[in-house]
Amino acid sequence: MPPPKAKTIQKATTPPTRSLSRLEVNEIITTDSEVTDAVSAKEYLIQTAMAISSKPFSTDNLSDTLFHITQMPGVTAPVQTAIRAVAFLLEEAAEVETADKVAKLVITAISSHIAKIQDASESITEATTQLNSTQEKISNTSVNIVETLETITTTTTQLNTAQEKIMELTSSLNSHNTETTTGSVTIDSRLEKVQEVVITLTTQVKEASQQGGYKAALLKGLDNDNPDSPTTRRAARNTIKKCQVLIDIPKDSHLAPGKVSHEQLVKKIQEALKTINKDDSPNLDIRSVSQFRNGGTIIEMKTQEAAEYLKNKDNKNEFINALDPNATIKERSYPVVIQFVPLTFNPDSAEHLQDLEQEN
Repeated sequence: MPPPKAKTIQKATTPPTRSLSRLEVNEIITTDSEVTDAVSAKEYLIQTAMAISSKPFSTDNLSDTLFHITQMPGVTAPVQTAIRAVAFLLEEAAEVETADKVAKLVITAISSHIAKIQDASESITEATTQLNSTQEKISNTSVNIVETLETITTTTTQLNTAQEKIMELTSSLNSHNTETTTGSVTIDSRLEKVQEVVITLTTQVKEASQQGGYKAALLKGLDNDNPDSPTTRRAARNTIKKCQVLIDIPKDSHLAPGKVSHEQLVKKIQEALKTINKDDSPNLDIRSVSQFRNGGTIIEMKTQEAAEYLKNKDNKNEFINALDPNATIKERSYPVVIQFVPLTFNPDSAEHLQDLEQEN
């Protein structure tokens, strides 16, 4: 029996259509559908509850809508996968877009501040440079000031030392000048007095030549044409002493040595003499004034009468009060040599005094 003939099965062929091929975007848009533009798309999504009317249709929200579409019934796996892929890409694009916007906003917002910061940075840099320069100048100035202060301190020390030496020299010179002035005035006045006294004594002694004693001895010296003999000199000294008044001025007085000049001292004495100058008083002219370092002051009047008038108790007190209340007028003392004084001598005994007088 012959083998049966094989049956040929013919598949029904599907006529080629454009729906199975990839359409252009414009062709897909023009396809008959209830969604034809963005407005109808929004209405459709809101009607189908795929979107919320209160939310904007941003890239991020559209991505969420695509994820919801994948859950609609009848969506095949390939379509679902494709929609998910688009949704993920939209999310990524949304993130990139958001990041770009944020970046642009940030750049726009901070660009002016960055410019200001750059300007401030430049100003700070410049100020720092100036500050460093100023600090260096201050350091140099501080060093100069320290050196100047050291120089001033050294100079001040030297000036103080020099001033002390000058004060010592000045004090020494003042003391020397006082002594020199006093000494020179004393010498000049003494020479004049000696000459005047010698002439006066010569006349007086010759007139009293008949009286004998001390005057006879003085006359004898004059008769020998020797006016410089010791007898004549003693007589001259005694006459000078009778015209002198000794005043003791304390060291704390304003008239003490070194506190007033010789001219000021003489003027002060003349002013004090005016207080005792009355109608019946003798001539109170001063011949000379000598002051010693211990405060002792000798006033030599031109006449013996003037000296006696000044030593009068009332006149003396008034004169001292006008000159210096703390000063005193001292009586002149004379040394006396007495011979044959026994060891048993009693100065309070009148008998001893009479015996001593007879022996001498």
